[in-house]
Amino acid sequence: MDNQIKSIIINSFIDAYKVKDRGNFVRLNTYRSSKFVYEVSKGIFSYENNNNLNLHVQSVDDDGIKSPGELLLDFMITETKDITEDKQTEEISRRGVWGGESEYKTSLKAFVEDFRKLLLINSENLIYLNGLDQKTLSGRENFIKKRLDTLSKVLTDEIVEFSKFYFAFWPSPQKQDKHKSIWDAYTIDELKVWVEVYKIEKINGEYVITKLQ
Repeated sequence: MDNQIKSIIINSFIDAYKVKDRGNFVRLNTYRSSKFVYEVSKGIFSYENNNNLNLHVQSVDDDGIKSPGELLLDFMITETKDITEDKQTEEISRRGVWGGESEYKTSLKAFVEDFRKLLLINSENLIYLNGLDQKTLSGRENFIKKRLDTLSKVLTDEIVEFSKFYFAFWPSPQKQDKHKSIWDAYTIDELKVWVEVYKIEKINGEYVITKLQ
C-alpha cells in the first residue's frame, strides 16, 4: 500500500479538481473538499478489492450532489457479515478495515476536532488528510514540519493500535486573497505537487514518521 497511497491521493485530487467548475462545486468550497474525500475513499476501497467489505462515505457526484452514507468517520471501510434473527437477515459491520478523516482548514482547533476521532476509533488502518493553504513552498514546508511535530506530541501520549497509518497533506480548496478558492488560483499541475504522504509506524514502542516518495 505504501507505493499506491500517494498515487491514490494525487489522482483523487485531480478528479475533484477537474469538476470544480460544475454544479455545487462553484457555490461552496466544502463541496470540493467532500468530493476529494469521496474520491480518496473510492480509491482505497478499490485497492482492497474484497467482496466482504463495505464502503461507508458521503458520496458526491460530478455535479456536487451529495448522498448520505457516512459511518462514524468521514469514511470507513468495514468487514461485514450477515446475521439472522427469526426470518430476518441483516448485514452488520463487525470490523473496521480503514478509517479516514479529512480537514481542509489548517488551524490547530480544526485538526484536533477531527484527528481525535481516529485516536478513538477501532480500525485496522487509518488515514488523515490535512489541507494546505500556504502560498509559498517555504510556508508549506514550515507548516508540515509544525503539524508533524504536533502529531509526534500526540502519539507520544496515546496508545493507538493500527496496521497502517498514513498522514497526508493536500491542496485545500480554502479561500485565498481575491480568489474564491486556492483551486481557482493555481493550475492542476501547480497544485498536485503539494501532496505529501507520511507513514506512521510503531517501532520498538516508539512512533516513527517517515515521508513516502
